[in-house]
Amino acid sequence: DGDPAARERRAALRSLEKKFRAAAPRAKMKQFLYRRGFSYGICDAATNLFLEENPEFKTEETDFYEE
Repeated sequence: DGDPAARERRAALRSLEKKFRAAAPRAKMKQFLYRRGFSYGICDAATNLFLEENPEFKTEETDFYEE
């Protein structure tokens, strides 16, 4: 359990679990973690893991540039 990256991912995942109780856009979750000092890679990994463990929190991702 001496892996700092794994420890940071777990901390980020715990932060998401405490903050998000309903569906939210993936970008909002990443932004929440990034503002709390987590690295981009950790934000991405933790958000993906959180959504895999909680599929009911996924929202439809839309591309605002599509017409």
